[in-house]
Amino acid sequence: MKVEEVLKIHKERDRRHRQIVTDLSEKIYAKILHYAKNHKQECIYSVPSVIAGMPLFNISDITMDLYKKLDKDGYIVTAYNDGRLHINWKESDVKKKAEGEAYMIDQEKNRIKNISKKKKTVDQKFDFLANPEKKSKYTKTAADGWEKKVNKIIKDGEQRKKQISNLLKK
Repeated sequence: MKVEEVLKIHKERDRRHRQIVTDLSEKIYAKILHYAKNHKQECIYSVPSVIAGMPLFNISDITMDLYKKLDKDGYIVTAYNDGRLHINWKESDVKKKAEGEAYMIDQEKNRIKNISKKKKTVDQKFDFLANPEKKSKYTKTAADGWEKKVNKIIKDGEQRKKQISNLLKK
């Protein structure tokens, strides 16, 4: 068996997994919509252990992927070991969650900026060891790439914060 065949099997398994998550998330959103129309602000969804026409799957993996997807969409989700998801969209709870996430994003952004500043300072102090013939205080190194990554993380955090604030405005 060639490695391409093994990789093909793995890709097919991942594709089926994503398809199951997509199908189940559509069912969950339909259930949420039904409950919301009936003036409810929470529901429980039980992930089926078997789906007709689909291969067997690991219920824990599917439950965690559904949890992540719903959480990212702004719902307050609690996952249980038996494949149940408690989903809450009560406005006051969602606002508390969004405010907490915004605070965490700010804290993480500040932490990353401080680490970046410290790393740059250390790089400048010990640059003479790496480049003894150079006289300049700071030359472009791999740290510049690291700084771009830090800025990207900060930018992503800011985008998430904007999403959260838009959610709070609704």
